[in-house]
Amino acid sequence: MIMIDRRIVALALMMTGALPTAACAKQPSGDQAQSTVPTKAQATNPASAGAARSSAGHDNAGGWTLQQFQQRRERKVMKADTNRDVRVSRAEFVAAMTNGKGDPAKRFAHFDRNGDGFVDRPEIDTAASKRFHRLDINGDGRLTRKERKADDAGE
Repeated sequence: MIMIDRRIVALALMMTGALPTAACAKQPSGDQAQSTVPTKAQATNPASAGAARSSAGHDNAGGWTLQQFQQRRERKVMKADTNRDVRVSRAEFVAAMTNGKGDPAKRFAHFDRNGDGFVDRPEIDTAASKRFHRLDINGDGRLTRKERKADDAGE
């Protein structure tokens, strides 16, 4: 009988869209902060799965809510967590974020608010929330493509 590592199965499901990326990450235990990324149970609910898929899309015509924006940011940053310890070290971040705007080391410092050398989900959510509110020019609680493009032109 062939034994398949559960990580390979999770990766295959993730690539087919049957399993959200966040469901494959280790979840914090104890008093660690809860993530805004859907849990595996939420992901199996068709209504929740649809919401997660729409938040992941680049063409969200009605705009993104704060929660959707935070989820996207978490997924992007947590992809750098190569050792799966539910936090991203400076080295992991710099190695993974070389194609973004600006110096990855400076971007890491922006996320690492407590200065411990790691970025965790609460720090990502805090930075994403600040950015969301800065970009939401009309203050309607939805971040449209037009608002995001205006920010890109202004930087």
